Amino acid sequence: MQCVQSVSYSVVVNGRPGKKFYPSRGLRQGDPLSPYLFLICVEGLSQMATLNEWRSMYEILEGYEKASGQKLNKQKTSIFFSTNTKENVKSEIYKEAGSYICDRYEKYLGLPAIVGRSKYNALRGLKERVWKRIQNWKNGFLSKVGKEILIKAVLQAIPTYTMSVFKLPQRLCGEIEQLFSKFW
Repeated sequence: MQCVQSVSYSVVVNGRPGKKFYPSRGLRQGDPLSPYLFLICVEGLSQMATLNEWRSMYEILEGYEKASGQKLNKQKTSIFFSTNTKENVKSEIYKEAGSYICDRYEKYLGLPAIVGRSKYNALRGLKERVWKRIQNWKNGFLSKVGKEILIKAVLQAIPTYTMSVFKLPQRLCGEIEQLFSKFW
């Protein structure tokens, strides 16, 4: 907990900062720490195979809750089991955890939580998002300058967040560039 602390706020009144106060709930949306806390939990939880291991992990989460004042929101929590997890283990953990068990890959902050063997397949939704955006524009009414602005301001921004987390496959980059070229 020496590395993790919450933000503090102070209101400036008549040019002077007032008394500091601390928010009472969670990390701020977009906080750079959020994905790392998620990954720490995913790495630990993904190695579990028994109810005792779940209890150990839950004790760690409870310790974090007590130390930080932040609480696990069970309504927003889901558990994903690997295919080799036994059904009785799944049901035991589910009964104790009280969370939702998901049977498909889900996203976290708009990115795939599990990439798997093919990064291209996991991230090809980027290409589809670019294509949908291009299809929404009336191509015949745009000048070259208008198209350039749309490419630079809108289309190139779509994969930016994903590229801050994943190195995009060259094949996917090439296909997205082809969409830009056709639009241009």
